[in-house]
Amino acid sequence: MKQGIFKYGNYTWLGEYRARAILSAAKKHGLEEEIKDLLIPLDIFHSCYLLNMTHRDVPEHLVRLCSPILEDKELRKVTVADDLISRVFAVKFLLALQEELGKKHQQEGEQKFGKGLESFFQQLVAEEKASEEQRKIAQEVKKLLEQAKEQAKEEAKQVKLYTGLKAGVGHRVTFGELLDLKFTVDLNELLRLFRSISSIGFTKALKPAPYESREGVKFGRELTKVVPTAFAWPEELFWYRFATGTLPMVETKATEISEFLLLIDKSGSMRRGNKTLWSRAVALTLAMLAKKRSLHCSMAFFDDSVCQREPIDLLRDFDKGLKWILTLKCKGGTSIDRALKFADKQTPEKVILITDGEDEVSYQPQKSVISVMIQGHNETLERISEQYFSVTPTPQGGLKLLKVIKSRLSST
Repeated sequence: MKQGIFKYGNYTWLGEYRARAILSAAKKHGLEEEIKDLLIPLDIFHSCYLLNMTHRDVPEHLVRLCSPILEDKELRKVTVADDLISRVFAVKFLLALQEELGKKHQQEGEQKFGKGLESFFQQLVAEEKASEEQRKIAQEVKKLLEQAKEQAKEEAKQVKLYTGLKAGVGHRVTFGELLDLKFTVDLNELLRLFRSISSIGFTKALKPAPYESREGVKFGRELTKVVPTAFAWPEELFWYRFATGTLPMVETKATEISEFLLLIDKSGSMRRGNKTLWSRAVALTLAMLAKKRSLHCSMAFFDDSVCQREPIDLLRDFDKGLKWILTLKCKGGTSIDRALKFADKQTPEKVILITDGEDEVSYQPQKSVISVMIQGHNETLERISEQYFSVTPTPQGGLKLLKVIKSRLSST
């Protein structure tokens, strides 16, 4: 394999393997053109992954291709020394370039920017003596490159947060899994809301957690065990420490909680306002607590009907629950009756139902139901519920719900 631009890049068989893996994954996810130059995907990867950015000035098209990535400090905080995230970014970057180039072709035709990515990469090099028209094209090419980088960066940041979530509960992720995820919520906003809601929990501090020790301070990234004072840190510092696994942690002891079923409305009306984000943040909080054995919770989503044949056990099948929380789209109508009938067929005797629906509820459930109405009122639902209250889709609303769960579901 030829030498690329980076002094400390790996251009051996391993580099070739990485390049082919990136192209293969990109092709599976929609890359239409066959890129023959393996240095293109590999040096995109290197520009994310390498700590030492020392590089040559040739080939010039690779230098121009990688420069926006090397200059983006925010992006490199996410990708440096992270093989998985760097490969994900490389795939997403190629796909974003293809998408942006396709938009230009629709607007101005193929002749101006070339037919495919290979010709586009060559246009990154603008000669000083080029014509005015050629220089304009070169500037537009750079702008297109920046747009594609920003699109791929946002996806890489979301994926990084997702890997952190799973790592926090002892789960690993795969390259294919990360590429297949289609988030339906802004994960950064979801985690910010989750961070606020989870400042109250079912746990109490006992002693330092068995995490990596640095001068007597313990570190980790499990959000349910974060030292309370860390929640007062600036946003940028908190999420940097989360991403690097250096949040101060405490050991926790679970309060014994009864088993319950969480039913979440995913109808089209939940898209309005902050309802989807809020309900998913609550579900994520309960999923994390379930995974940490603070409570036993199963979960199902519903619209006109219930979306799962069986509830998702958040203790035993955390991965599946997390994917539903992050990727499920809100659509359809609302049938609270069907959701309640489904609940009556399940094991848990206690049900928490979250909805914004105002449809008529005629079914009388056999189970104990706590109904949470998001910004509205449903008289028939209130009538059949053991407890009913309304919340706003804010951190305060989430805390209100968790306090109710804590007080009503505790077995002691």
